[in-house]
Amino acid sequence: YAVTTIRLFLTLHYFNVCKIPSVPVPSVTVNVSGTDLVEFNSSVSLSCSSSGSSLSFLWLNGSSLVTATDRVQLLNLNRTITIVNVSRYDQGPFSCRVSSAVSSGTSEPVKLSISYGADNVGISGPRKLEVEQTLVLFCSAESSPPADYTWTLNGKEMLNNSAVFIKHVTQCSDSGKYVCQARNQLTGRTSLREHSVSVQACGLSPAAITRIVIACVLVFGGVLAGGLCICWIKSKSLYIRRSESSAQPRQPEHKEQVYENNFVGLQASSVAPKTSG
Repeated sequence: YAVTTIRLFLTLHYFNVCKIPSVPVPSVTVNVSGTDLVEFNSSVSLSCSSSGSSLSFLWLNGSSLVTATDRVQLLNLNRTITIVNVSRYDQGPFSCRVSSAVSSGTSEPVKLSISYGADNVGISGPRKLEVEQTLVLFCSAESSPPADYTWTLNGKEMLNNSAVFIKHVTQCSDSGKYVCQARNQLTGRTSLREHSVSVQACGLSPAAITRIVIACVLVFGGVLAGGLCICWIKSKSLYIRRSESSAQPRQPEHKEQVYENNFVGLQASSVAPKTSG
C-alpha cells in the first residue's frame, strides 16, 4: 500500500468593518398659537420644530394621520398645522413626527382646550305620578366647562339651580310643563328641553267648588225662581240638581248638571230619578 500525505493550507482573510456611530433621535417640540378656544369661533395653529436637516414632518391626531381638509391647513412643508373654526372633536391629542435619513422622533402629545355647548339638553324622569309622591327630574347637557341649570314650571322660574330637581311631596299644582335651561357661562350659549308631568288623583279644589256653586245660583236662580238648587259631590265631580216646587207638575225625569274637574260651562244630561253614587 502507498501512503499519500495531503497538506491543507488555510488562508484567513480579515475584513475591516466600519461601524457607523449612532445618531441621537432629534428633539421634537410643538408650540400652540392660542388658548381659551371657543367652538366655531376660534382658530389655532400648531408649529413643529426639530434640529437637523432634510427633515420630513407629519402630524397625528391620536393614532390617525392628519390630512388637509376645508378646515385643516398644512403649511411650511407640513411644519405647521392650522385649524379654522375649531370644534369639540379637534381637541387631540396632537403629536408631530419628524424623520430624517438616519433617525426619527416624535413630540409629546398636545391636547387643546376647547369650550363648547351648552347643547343636546335632555331630561329624564317620570311623566305621571300620584299625588304626595316624590318627583325627581334629571337634566343633562353637553358642555365644557359644565353648564349652569335653571328650572321653570309653566313659565314660572323655580328656586333650583342644579341639574337635579326634587319635589318631595307633590301636589296637584305640580302638574304642568317643566323646562330645564342649560347655559355655558364661557361660550354664552344656552339650550333648553321641555318635560310634561301629570300628578294623578287630584279632585276639585275648594276654589273650583266655590265657583261652581256660584254658577249654580246664577243659572238656576235659587229659591227666588221657585226651585231649590241642590249640589253634591260624586266621584270627585260636582252634581247640581234643581228640584221643581210642589205647585208645578212632576216631571218624569230630573235634570242634573255635572261639572268635572276641568269645569268650563254647564252641560245638561238627562238621567233617571235613581242615580247610584
